[in-house]
Amino acid sequence: MAFELLESVGSEQIQELQQDIRMLQEGYELLTVVDTFDICEYCFPFGIEFDKKVDKSMGSLGDEQFAYDFLFKKKYFGGKPIVIEEYKIELFNVKHKIYRLSERMLNRRNNLESEFIQPILKEPNAVKRKAMIGTLQNTLSFLISYALISETSVTRYSELLESGYLAEMRQTQDDLLRDVFDTANQEFVNQFKAVFEEWVRTRRDQIRTIADKADQLQELNSVYKDVTACVRVLIANNRYREAGIKKKVILHSSTPDRTDSIVTTSAFRDLQRDYGMADLSFVRNKSHTFLLSLVWEPSKEKDVEYGQVASRLAELLNIAMTYEQLQAVNDSFKKRSKGGLVANKSDQIITSARSAFEQSLLLTKLGEFGDYKSQIRELLDRLEQDQTAQYGSIIDLYNRFLVEAKSKAVVQSAELALENVKNVYTLQLNISTLVRGIIKAQQIKVTKGGDMIRGSFHHLPFLIFIHERNFDRKVKKILDPLISFCFQPERLRRFHTNNIIQVLGEFANFEGRTRETPSISLLSLFLMLLLPVAQNEKGGAPNGEGNEERALQNAERLLPIFEQLSEIGDPSAIDYFKELRYIIIWLYRRCRRYDESLALAEICVKLYRQDPRFYHGKCLTRYSMYLDNEEKQFAGVAEVDEVISIARHSMELYQKEDTTEEKINYTIVALLNTLAHLYCVRYRLIKDFEDLVQARKDFKDLRQYFGGERQPDIAEYPELLHTGAFLEYCCALEKKDTQKWEEAVILLDSAFDQIQAALALVPDSDLYEKLRKEIQEENRKIGNFVKKETRRAERK
Repeated sequence: MAFELLESVGSEQIQELQQDIRMLQEGYELLTVVDTFDICEYCFPFGIEFDKKVDKSMGSLGDEQFAYDFLFKKKYFGGKPIVIEEYKIELFNVKHKIYRLSERMLNRRNNLESEFIQPILKEPNAVKRKAMIGTLQNTLSFLISYALISETSVTRYSELLESGYLAEMRQTQDDLLRDVFDTANQEFVNQFKAVFEEWVRTRRDQIRTIADKADQLQELNSVYKDVTACVRVLIANNRYREAGIKKKVILHSSTPDRTDSIVTTSAFRDLQRDYGMADLSFVRNKSHTFLLSLVWEPSKEKDVEYGQVASRLAELLNIAMTYEQLQAVNDSFKKRSKGGLVANKSDQIITSARSAFEQSLLLTKLGEFGDYKSQIRELLDRLEQDQTAQYGSIIDLYNRFLVEAKSKAVVQSAELALENVKNVYTLQLNISTLVRGIIKAQQIKVTKGGDMIRGSFHHLPFLIFIHERNFDRKVKKILDPLISFCFQPERLRRFHTNNIIQVLGEFANFEGRTRETPSISLLSLFLMLLLPVAQNEKGGAPNGEGNEERALQNAERLLPIFEQLSEIGDPSAIDYFKELRYIIIWLYRRCRRYDESLALAEICVKLYRQDPRFYHGKCLTRYSMYLDNEEKQFAGVAEVDEVISIARHSMELYQKEDTTEEKINYTIVALLNTLAHLYCVRYRLIKDFEDLVQARKDFKDLRQYFGGERQPDIAEYPELLHTGAFLEYCCALEKKDTQKWEEAVILLDSAFDQIQAALALVPDSDLYEKLRKEIQEENRKIGNFVKKETRRAERK
């Protein structure tokens, strides 16, 4: 053991552990929240890619593993470790990274000679050859470490997930804890904002110095998750205290410095004081866990076990305090780490623990890895001097390694373990999984989810990035074909499916190679809305289910991060924040959170007065809210007039935009269709003939965008056919009221033909079926009335 983890342990850390032990002695249950980094460090001691721990000693890695083994085997924590929702996306990303690395391993193993060895032997330039040898060294290190460690690591990772570890929050019988860790918990939402904003505000200049946008986003993403964890854990502890429940939640932090900077903000300290928990210490890290693992000796009797631990901690506290006093007065101690004396003096306590660990399989694996790395480096040094002489030695070493490590069996085991990981996540949405599933099925179907808005041209925020000054061209290359695909009628989409699947393939590769940037985050949100939750073999989505809830959860996570990036003053960050707000207005509406959608739309129409998208979003939210009732009807003409006014203003602003843009034109079509429908609704309420005149005009105006050489026909869009049928039906009612029976019948026949055509495209639409029945019933009534009047006239 290296005991490096004890270098950060002093009297303060020991006293925090004493607090935990006292609570255990008093009958408390300790629960722990861990993050993705802890899980990955436990499962992959060399990092996911295995070449990122080259500077760490084997002893240091061993100490970490000893600490994590104690943590994850729950020697003193109650229940399963908890992973908050905000950390889970990282675990999905780990899963996909493992897949990619597994593929890389197989390819490199099979092509080692052709892709690496032979090119080195043929390269005459010494500088290039040296660089190629460096690549070969990294490759061999990766392959060997992967085969030595991957089976254990991936299996361990899979077992953690299969154990129900990540499902704990959903399955737990602890209603209090489940409520606190719910992403929509209002108490959390109220308290989080102040802490997050203060942390960023005090470090704004520091964040400005980060030139790369992906680095900025990654930094704030990490802070967001850590603030979330700290606030949720504090709220949970307060709830337990108020309820008189003997439970304490501990946050096991992988970034103790950052966590400390969060819990020492004024906003967080104020929150602790408000809860009456100013003295509560709940943050621990692997140094705490390592020390605790060294002094813990299991016993059948818990009182004895806890007493022994308490006694050893008290002994170490005396040592640490003595040492710190010496540091304060003696220059020779000032430069020494505060935990150094603890490590030296605690040797007799930890002898048995060290002995047990040194016999573990993991330490043997670490040693094997170090031996192989040394042999590879020695051979490659020789190869640099004498290429031909050492070629055979490298191949011999690699072949021997393949036999000894039974590489093929390892890969098969890893693949099986990965399949287990995949199965665990079948109900969890990840955009990469979703896209790759579509590519595999070679089928795609656009979903409208549970949206009240069914129109093809504005049920999604199609005008994302339309004003963005710093548009990522790679994202545009993916986004534009997808939006164009959505605008096509079903008949034409099948001719473009292969192209769209190719575009989605570019996104999958692009996402796999590129770190998350603001534009990639926004593109991912759009894809979540566009594609169904799950594609079946025919490309459909069960019950038309959409991804609105998951997309909104991700968008709400991004909102405070994008807001803080925009506060830094970068024009591109301001634009991204605007685009995110645009998407969220649509998301709130699709999730039927109308009040929140309207509140955000109101803010945006004041901030961005000339941007038609926010009036458009407000219009659709009002429209959905007024129709979201049992009768699916507007309550009165005032509601209709309000929506008409907003829709008209939005359309007039769109007409000032670049109308050569397909997206703009189709959006104008959508609004004209909405206006025509609304004027028909208005006529039904107050019988004003001018409403039918205006509806006819708006519907005629939208026709100019159809019927061209390269344009689809209006009859291929069911929502337009429905409006046309509704308009003819209302006009027929007006003719009926003026006793123009023949004209009424002609209009009803036209309405019936159009609604039948709409139903042929969407057979399961209750809305369309309802209108069809109304038209049939009205036609029957007029027919009966005309027959009756005809017979009466004949009798006269």
